[in-house]
Amino acid sequence: MEGVDPILVELKNIIRELASIYDSKEFMSDPATQSTFQRWLGKLCHLIERIFANGLKEGSMFRTYYIWDFLENLPKALPGPESEDFIGFVKKITKSNVGRGRVFIRWALNQKVLDRYTGAFVTQRGLVAAYYKPDALLAIEEQVAVLLPLLEMLAGFALNVVVKDPALDDEDYWKKAGLEVRRSVGSASHIISPSANPPMFRSPVTDRETIQVLNAHSDKQGREIQDMRSAILDLKINVEREKKERDRLQSQCIGYVDQIGDLKVELQVYKAICDQLPAAVADKLKLSPSPSVELLGADSRSLQKPAESTAARLVRLPSQDFN
Repeated sequence: MEGVDPILVELKNIIRELASIYDSKEFMSDPATQSTFQRWLGKLCHLIERIFANGLKEGSMFRTYYIWDFLENLPKALPGPESEDFIGFVKKITKSNVGRGRVFIRWALNQKVLDRYTGAFVTQRGLVAAYYKPDALLAIEEQVAVLLPLLEMLAGFALNVVVKDPALDDEDYWKKAGLEVRRSVGSASHIISPSANPPMFRSPVTDRETIQVLNAHSDKQGREIQDMRSAILDLKINVEREKKERDRLQSQCIGYVDQIGDLKVELQVYKAICDQLPAAVADKLKLSPSPSVELLGADSRSLQKPAESTAARLVRLPSQDFN
């Protein structure tokens, strides 16, 4: 991997070792194999902490930056209730800044979200520039392009890393384990040797308070999932109802179209009849005699003869009629 930061090369090697153990037949039954897996898991947590500490600014004379100062900005990089709940959970586990940074990494590994959260961080270039030097690993796009696929591979492991351990608040936690986390970049970054053995990761089942916190967090997530499922079910019901209504309206529209077609045909028939009506009436008038002519008939001549006056009729009467 030419040009790649040695930390990322080491991360790739650790993931390869974890995968070979995780996929082995002895992983679930052999205590020695599980012990080896836990040791490599500890190295993984140490290396990821080194990645986030790589190139981290010193802060000011009044305050020293820890990786938690950067990580607690998750809601800014990824707004929403998920990131807010995640940060709230980390704050409940421990009170120190150094411990919260380590709990963040472990809980993100358990939840299989480390790659997604890291991807959200690096897209906020202003946020990265506020906490990291320009030559920091998270500030170099070419190195980030290698880092994110490697972190995505970690989502293939079902991990149960302890998140509540008072030792995580100790700033010398890794030094006591023979490892070290430095802020510098390049060759000054510490490289883990396979012989380095960080503390074994105890099962969180032995810690009653951790169980209570995890159960509360799981219950909240369970309720949110149930609410989402109910909302999805309601949405499906509404969609099905709208679909049936659409089909009904579509069928009704098809019926209206058919009726309009029938009315158009009927209208054309009536129009054809109306177009033929004047010609039929005209033909009928030509064939039938005029009623006035029939009434007159032969009496037309009498109408042409002038009417005889009363005086004329008196002249024609016999004279003896006046005697």
